[in-house]
Amino acid sequence: MNVLKGFICTAILFLPKELKTGGWAFMIFALILSCGLTIYCAQLLLEVKTHVNSTSYTDIGEQLFGFWGKWSVNICVACSQALFCCGYVYFIISNVHFIIQQITNTKTEGDEVYTAGICFVVFVLLCWVRKIELFAATSSLGNIIIMLVLLFVIIEGTTELVKGDRGGKGIGGGT
Repeated sequence: MNVLKGFICTAILFLPKELKTGGWAFMIFALILSCGLTIYCAQLLLEVKTHVNSTSYTDIGEQLFGFWGKWSVNICVACSQALFCCGYVYFIISNVHFIIQQITNTKTEGDEVYTAGICFVVFVLLCWVRKIELFAATSSLGNIIIMLVLLFVIIEGTTELVKGDRGGKGIGGGT
């Protein structure tokens, strides 16, 4: 479920607007194509894994391409994880900052630095936790909230589709 939270659920929040701005036909085609390519590549990786009898991406890279394959795979995985974390942290900071602005009824620019600093302290403290079992209750609560948000997005998106686009204020907000 945590993989769903990290990779899929945050993207679903952006999906209605992206479908509108990218065009329904093209975006649905692109999503299906992307899904097909992802499944195909995952199957190829599993076949290679069983063929070379390895346990990780690094082993596959090393067995197929030697020393440079091992290091290139490690660098690519590290860059991918680092960039994903940066994007996710930016997503969290932006949303926390938006919530703070809504609660305090302020619209000042440049306060993101303070929000980022506070989030950074919280993230560092969370990284120091050695036993992730301590997060079981909050993870379960997060799963419930994600399912509720997903249900809300589906219901709201369907409602907007039925109503139609009224003056650029349809799915995903106005222009």
